[in-house]
Amino acid sequence: MNRNVSLKKLTLQDEFEIQGYWWLPEEPSEKFSGTLYSGEDAIYLDILESFQDLQSAKNKEGYEIIHGVTVTGDEVTLFDSFRDNFTDNKPGLSYEKIFSNYLIVGDHFENQEDLQFKGLELYSNYLTKWFNKCPFSLNRNEETSETTTTYTPPDVTSYYIESIKAEIKNSYNFNFQPSPHASIFKYSEFIKLTPDVRKGFEWFQDKLSSFQKLVSLMIGERFNYEKIVFLGEDENLGTEEKPLIRPKRYHLFISLKEGEMNEKLHSHKMLFTFPMIEDQFEEICDNWFARKENLRNVYSLHFSDVFNTSLNPENKFLNAVQSLEVYHRAMGYGKEIDDQRKDEILTNVQGKLKESITDDELEVVLGKLRHMNECSLNKRLKDIMKESFDEETIQYLFNSNKKAKSFIRKVVQTRNYLTHYGEEGNEKRYEGVELHFAKELLKVVASIVLFKECGIKEGKVLERMKNTFDLPQRVSYSKKRLRIDQ
Repeated sequence: MNRNVSLKKLTLQDEFEIQGYWWLPEEPSEKFSGTLYSGEDAIYLDILESFQDLQSAKNKEGYEIIHGVTVTGDEVTLFDSFRDNFTDNKPGLSYEKIFSNYLIVGDHFENQEDLQFKGLELYSNYLTKWFNKCPFSLNRNEETSETTTTYTPPDVTSYYIESIKAEIKNSYNFNFQPSPHASIFKYSEFIKLTPDVRKGFEWFQDKLSSFQKLVSLMIGERFNYEKIVFLGEDENLGTEEKPLIRPKRYHLFISLKEGEMNEKLHSHKMLFTFPMIEDQFEEICDNWFARKENLRNVYSLHFSDVFNTSLNPENKFLNAVQSLEVYHRAMGYGKEIDDQRKDEILTNVQGKLKESITDDELEVVLGKLRHMNECSLNKRLKDIMKESFDEETIQYLFNSNKKAKSFIRKVVQTRNYLTHYGEEGNEKRYEGVELHFAKELLKVVASIVLFKECGIKEGKVLERMKNTFDLPQRVSYSKKRLRIDQ
C-alpha cells in the first residue's frame, strides 16, 4: 500500500491511500478533509462532513466534478462520481463515502467539456516485450575477457491512421544510473497517440479501449496498461535562459483494476510481436479502428472472458458463439432473402391481411416476418467456415470438413439448450468441462477472422498459431477432449 505519495509516481496496478482536502468547484471555500484510496471496483473518497449539506449538491446522488489537493501537493480532479454511503453522526461529524470512475492528476478541471488534450502516452511492460527491440548487446573482448554492454537506440516510426485522423508513434525511455558497484539500466517502450486536432476525454477513452483489444489479440493474452498520461499545452519546465519546453502531463487513473500483470509473458510466447507485423502496422491499426463501428459487439463479446475472468463456463461459451453470430450478421454474409424483396413481401402481406385480422394480430405476424432474413446459427457458422477458411485451417482445427460440421452441430444444440433450457434436451450437446474446450476452439475461429479483418493473411495467422508456445497444445487438447481427433 502506497500512503501519502505522489500519484504521478504510481501505476494503475498500485494500491494507494492519500490524504488531502476536497471540494466542489461550485463552492471552493467549503473544503473538507478526506482520504482518497484505490478499491477493487472503483476509486473511493472518504470525507469528514458531507458535500450533501452544500446547497449546490442538495438532492443529487452524484457529483460531476470534485476537486482536491493531496498532502504531496498533487492537484486532483475526480469525475463521474456517486455517493456510496452517508452517515449523519449528530452531534458528531457527518461522514460521506464517494466512489469515482475516473481520476486525473495534474490540474483542476471545471467540467468534463474542459477535458481536451493534444495527445496520449500509453505505458506497459507488455509493450516493451511486444516491441521486442533488444537495444542492448553484449560485447566480449577475447584478449582481456572483459564484457561491455552496447546500447543502440531503437528506430522511432510514425504511423498515420486515416480512420481516426491520428498519428501513432512508438517511443522509448532510457535511464542510466552509474554506480561504483553496479550500473543500472532502465529501458521501456511506449505508444504515443496524437490526433490531428485536440480531442475530448470520450474520444481518447474509446481509442484506449480499442487499442487495448487490438494488442490483446496480437499477443494472445490480456494486455494491461500500467500508466496512461494525457498531454496538454506546452509549458516551460526550464528557465528563461535555458527553456525546456514540454507538454503538460495529466495522469489518468481508472476505476476498474487492470488485474495482475503476467510477468512470465515474454515475446516468444506472444502470437504476434511488433516486428512480425511492423510492415503492416499502419494498415492493421487503420483496419481495426475503421471496422470498430461494425464490429464493436464482436470485439466486446470476443474479449469478454479476457477482461472478465469471473464469467462462468456457460456464459464464456455463449459469448464465444454469439461473437461469431454477430460477426456473420455485421459482415453481411449470405441472406436468405434480398432485403428489397423482404420489404416487398412485408408490404404485400400487410395489404392482404389488413382486412382479415386485428391490428394486434397483424403486428404479431409482421414481427415474425421481419426476421425472415435472419439465418440460423448453424448456417452462420457454416458460412464462416466455408467462406473464410482455407482447407488447411479446417484440417488444423477439426481434421476434416465432416468433423467441422459435426462440431458446429453440437455447438448449435448446446447453445439452444443453454438459451432455452429444456428444449432439444435429448440432442447431443457439450456439457461440463467440454464447454471450456468448445469455447477454446470457437475463440480460435474468431481470432482468425479478426486477424483477417485487420489485413493479416490467413496463412501467416495459421503459421503463427501452429508455432506459438502453448496454443498448439491447447488446440490439440481441446480436439482430444471433444473427441474431434478420433
